[in-house]
Amino acid sequence: MHKPSHLREAFLDFLDPGTPVEDFTVEHDGEDRDLDWLLGQLWTCTDILPASYCDQLDMPKGSTYAQAVRRVKEQPEMFQ
Repeated sequence: MHKPSHLREAFLDFLDPGTPVEDFTVEHDGEDRDLDWLLGQLWTCTDILPASYCDQLDMPKGSTYAQAVRRVKEQPEMFQ
């Protein structure tokens, strides 16, 4: 399922080094939302993750945002 680009971009911003999990927020409909909310929004996203982020997450090129979100949820210690 396709998800809005601003949510996908926010996830990529989260994956960029130096973004503390506890400080991460994304603005949606005029409200700041936390990482758990964003991960829930992208849980079924079938859009393809950019190759450089697949490499960063040690995932095959062509992986989806949904697969990357699941990796983040399964291995939160990688992102603290």
